[in-house]
Amino acid sequence: MGRGQVLGTFQEAAEFSAAFGTDGEARLALPSAAPSAISTLVRAIYQRVDADDWIWAYGEGPDALATLSDACDRLPGLPAAFDGAGEEEAIALLALLAADSPPRGPRVLPPRSRLLLGGGLAGAVGCRLAWCAGPDDVARRVEAFRVRAGADLPFWTADRNLGIRFSVARSGASFKAHHPVIQEELLRRCEREGIDVV
Repeated sequence: MGRGQVLGTFQEAAEFSAAFGTDGEARLALPSAAPSAISTLVRAIYQRVDADDWIWAYGEGPDALATLSDACDRLPGLPAAFDGAGEEEAIALLALLAADSPPRGPRVLPPRSRLLLGGGLAGAVGCRLAWCAGPDDVARRVEAFRVRAGADLPFWTADRNLGIRFSVARSGASFKAHHPVIQEELLRRCEREGIDVV
């Protein structure tokens, strides 16, 4: 998914994407607890409001995403590289695309990466795209995004309406809902589940 598919779908996208602001966000006290905490809260949101489509991407938020058409122009092999890719492969490709600079030194690229990048990495640097997944296996997905990116590349996930977002960076993990009532409910769920926030 590109920026148009994420932000262009909703008439009130600007309001919903306010969930990506830092005012009023809650930070997890233990960054190591991010996978299980995010999984617990995503499951709670799904049970409460049936939010079953979640967008995942590297970077700070949806405004940083490339458009899909621009990405395909820069990387003609992009559709073929993702076609039939498993989740781990797709996450690895998203991380490769999102890197702010090409990897240094000699590198043996797996077949999908070679298909995606063609003659080199220059066209891929900083090309952030998003991926959509359901509310299951969230803890494993958080770990996969973290492992593929390393500590320096942040990532986020948000419900399909961009009303609630979770973000993970070197400094820790946080969450915010665009509506204060939803944020308060998430904080109460944290208290019930023993998830420490600051």
